[in-house]
Amino acid sequence: MESQMVRRRSGVIAAHLASHEDMSASATHVFPMSCSNSLNTVIGRRDNRTYFARQGSSAHGPHMRQASSEQGNYTQPRTPFKTTDHGNKGPNALGTPAFSRPAQLQPDIPSVKGIQSAEAPRFARPNGKHGQPEFHSEGKKSNFASKGSEWSPRMDVLESGLNYVVTLEIPGVSIDNIKVEVDDQNVIVTGNRPNWSCAVATSKTSTPSYLRREILQGPYRIVWPLPTNANKEHVSAEIQDGLLQITIPKLSGLRGLGANGEYGVVPKLYWIQIQISFLVLATITSLSTNVEGKIGQQGCDIFQGKWVLDSSYPLYESSQCPFIEPQFNCRKNGRPDKEYAKYRWQPSGCKLPRFNGVKLLRKLKGKKVMFVGDSLSLNQWQSLTCMLHVAAPQALYSLHTKDGLSTFTFPEYDVSLKFIRNAFLVDIKVEGRGRVLRLDSISTAKIWRGFNLLIFNSWHWWLHTGRKQHWDWIAYGNNTVKDMDRLVAYKKALNTWAKWIDSNIDPTKTRVFFQGVSPDHGSGQRSTADNCGGRTRPLKRPGSPHPAELVLENVLRGMGKTVHLLNVTRISQVRIDGHPSVYGHGGHRDMDCSHWCLSGVPDIWNQFLYYMLIH
Repeated sequence: MESQMVRRRSGVIAAHLASHEDMSASATHVFPMSCSNSLNTVIGRRDNRTYFARQGSSAHGPHMRQASSEQGNYTQPRTPFKTTDHGNKGPNALGTPAFSRPAQLQPDIPSVKGIQSAEAPRFARPNGKHGQPEFHSEGKKSNFASKGSEWSPRMDVLESGLNYVVTLEIPGVSIDNIKVEVDDQNVIVTGNRPNWSCAVATSKTSTPSYLRREILQGPYRIVWPLPTNANKEHVSAEIQDGLLQITIPKLSGLRGLGANGEYGVVPKLYWIQIQISFLVLATITSLSTNVEGKIGQQGCDIFQGKWVLDSSYPLYESSQCPFIEPQFNCRKNGRPDKEYAKYRWQPSGCKLPRFNGVKLLRKLKGKKVMFVGDSLSLNQWQSLTCMLHVAAPQALYSLHTKDGLSTFTFPEYDVSLKFIRNAFLVDIKVEGRGRVLRLDSISTAKIWRGFNLLIFNSWHWWLHTGRKQHWDWIAYGNNTVKDMDRLVAYKKALNTWAKWIDSNIDPTKTRVFFQGVSPDHGSGQRSTADNCGGRTRPLKRPGSPHPAELVLENVLRGMGKTVHLLNVTRISQVRIDGHPSVYGHGGHRDMDCSHWCLSGVPDIWNQFLYYMLIH
């Protein structure tokens, strides 16, 4: 029995091979397709058909049937293929080669009622005339009209309680060849898949020819009508492993997390922001076209990329900067590993220029720079002052602090960099009832006037409770409360700050940046699986979307003046290894997973700042 099975299988395999008398030296019985040929001359895929890649030969045996143009619903292409006769005088000697025609398969199985005859699967069709996927909303069907140019990517459309999710299969398409747009009625995806095969195979001495071609290339354009309950202003997208996922949040029936961690009714827009994918800005630059120049970057998206080890890093050693705060000086505090300081950021679509401190000092000559915010702002300010000092070690510098205002000056370049601690940006006033956080008052902003460059940050102190909380009451307008949802309070304070910027900043004299939200990795009293204790490698993926960052982005979008976002959140989410942990201000008595070692992650934040100022 086994020998019969072996002989049968051997016969099947042999039937697919041409006999030696059919083979020619030039092998021109296999039809070539040139790289220069248009896709219009290539027969569309038929994934439920079987093709054979040879002309008919006597070696096919009883296991194969010769193809015929009358079989099935096959249609002869308008542009006939040219072939060469190699001596076969039979009916199949000339004409379309067998690999471009479906073989007639007649399996010995009974027909089943209700099953249609074989046809091209919808996902394989090269344009949008067939197979329009649908999603269902409120009991009604709405069509997603797929209008392809040269080809149309395969896609899935999923509806959940909060979102519509459209997933496109676009392997081989780089991020620079994807454009996602949203208008009042549609989500539109356009792009182009280049001919990578020819680009790789072409040489100076020869032009390659295809033996088989099924991968569709060229431009594509997909249009999906938005459902009536779609939140058009918060469509997000991300691309990973060749899959583009577009998330369309819904407007109605939304509930969000309150300050105590319980669900409660919140404004619809607020909850939608929390649901946005963590790659909103970092993945597809064109998605931010409505805010380009405010929180987006023209051309290459420097915030989309990965961390790579580089033996030429760090840019400085902490020992070269005696003014670094002890809480950031991890090496001096006994941290034994060094690799955390050797990572640099590599954008996906371009190269981030190496920091040139002398060039930046010359660029800032005669300018005044101010960092405004909490200790994370101090973290970045100290990083920048150290980077500049090491770049120009012969230049004299001065550092002094008075009334909470720290000033670092390079007299030779007439450059001053100041830092003032203002964790909330809005006012805290001492009144008869106690300390009042006034979300609509910003009298401290008068010190920001007259600066050429302002870099703000605020978030971490909004989460403090108990003895670390810096207020007793929160006031907004005529309302005073003991406490409120911290994200809601944060957004109100940011709106007050944004109104001040719009009313008082002259963009021709002052450039404004916002640091973004630096992620926390679970500070505490001891090392756990959820915090940074003992971590020496970055995480593989960012965490969940940071709600405070999304609130910030929403406020920046609504501003009249240009504010540049240093979008540090996502790139820092994976750097759990970059925190001081037990090598910070508290030593082994405390676990600091909020601040960053210097040298380290904030140096890359300043590389972003450098790039945006110089380029």
